[in-house]
Amino acid sequence: MKGVTMLKWIGLGVVIWSLSLLWPEVNFILTPPVIAGLVLALAAIILAYILGYYHSQFDQTQTDRCNENKQKHSSRPSRPVPPLSMA
Repeated sequence: MKGVTMLKWIGLGVVIWSLSLLWPEVNFILTPPVIAGLVLALAAIILAYILGYYHSQFDQTQTDRCNENKQKHSSRPSRPVPPLSMA
């Protein structure tokens, strides 16, 4: 899993480097403040994703515990139907 993540970062670096070969002005666009902003935005997105993931896991475990304590009642009883009298 970690190797795949590292390959994605290497791939991103190669894409940016090859873009600078084809379009030299990209080096003027990718200034240190722009890169810092991109890194901060990416970090905020990752943090939001992680917090959302753990929050949903916490909610799921709370729901499971709540459902375990409740008795399960069916809206349709499973008792046999009493016979009808033929009078």
